[in-house]
Parts: sequence; C-alpha cells; structure tokens
Amino acid sequence: MKKSEVLVFIVEDDEMFKKLIKNKLEKQGFNNIKCFSSIKELLLNIDSKPSIIILDYMLEDGVGSKVVEEVNEFKYDIEIIAMSGQQSIDTAVSLMNLGVKDYIVKNHMAITRLETAVQLAYARIERNVEQKKHELFKNLLIYFSIFAVSLFLGYSITKFL
Repeated sequence: MKKSEVLVFIVEDDEMFKKLIKNKLEKQGFNNIKCFSSIKELLLNIDSKPSIIILDYMLEDGVGSKVVEEVNEFKYDIEIIAMSGQQSIDTAVSLMNLGVKDYIVKNHMAITRLETAVQLAYARIERNVEQKKHELFKNLLIYFSIFAVSLFLGYSITKFL
C-alpha cells in the first residue's frame, strides 16, 4: 500500500496545530487526509475505515479514552496515535492499554515525534498488508491443491459448487 493510499484522520480542535500536522504528513507523502475538530465528526466518518487516526486527547465533546473505546467497537484495524498537553503517565498507559500505538505530549518535540510515530504506523500497516497477502496466497494454494487432487481422484466438480 502506497502512502498516498493510506487514509489518515486528524482529530484536533486547534486549527493551527491541525494544519501543521496535515502539512507535515503531506511532506511525508500522505495525501489522503481528512481533518476533524470533534469526536462527533470522527465517528460520523469512521466507516471510511482510516488506517491511521491522530487524536487530540482533549476535545470539546469528550476525551480520548472514550473515543478509542468507541472506535474499537467497530473492529477496524486502525493505528491510533494520541496527542495531548497532559504529561500524565497514567493517561498514556491507560490509552496504550486500549490499543493506542503511541502517546505524544504536545511540546516543542511533538511534531518530530509524530512524524516518527506515523512512519512506524505505516510500517506496521505495510507489514499487515503483506501478511494478509501471504495468508491469502497460502489459502488459495491449499484450496487449489485439494481441488486438483479431487479431480485427479475422479470427484466431480459439482460437489464443490
């Protein structure tokens, strides 16, 4: 999967910070980016099945842990990266236990850390896609082998349909 095909959601209520994140991601080659300012907007669009969500922990209509729980209910394979001004280790651990892949404190290093976190998320996505392709190929090979042996032994093709 090319970076330009990866759907990224940015959920951030600070417009300047949201634009900064979007610009940095575009420079990395991510061009399929949707930006939201609220949890409500995110959840209304979750069926688009983003590959990566960059989530501000504190939004006007809720907190990150509730968002992650709601997103997890959809059972989509999404890399979630949380960002917050809070430096609480408890918050970070809580989010990681819910499946968040990275927790970034909004400070002078946040954008640099985010660039790295997104690259790591992309690498995991690539690895998962390759594993799924390998599994599909392996299963097709098994089914084809069973089918070929069955035909060789004289079984009718209609038994398989």
